[in-house]
Amino acid sequence: MMEDNSKYEPHACAKCGNLHTCTGSYHCWCSQVEMPEKVRDYIMACFDGCLCPDCIEELKRTI
Repeated sequence: MMEDNSKYEPHACAKCGNLHTCTGSYHCWCSQVEMPEKVRDYIMACFDGCLCPDCIEELKRTI
């Protein structure tokens, strides 16, 4: 689960538009998410920006 860190601005998910916190660094919550290379490649090819945890999990199940 994502930690609430008020020093970072919420960002809209590039897929669904829901707000989530992104630190923009290697210490972000998403660096701890395990995902197959094909999912990572798909995200990089199809979206301009970060995805929220729910959308990442959905893509991991469907790709």
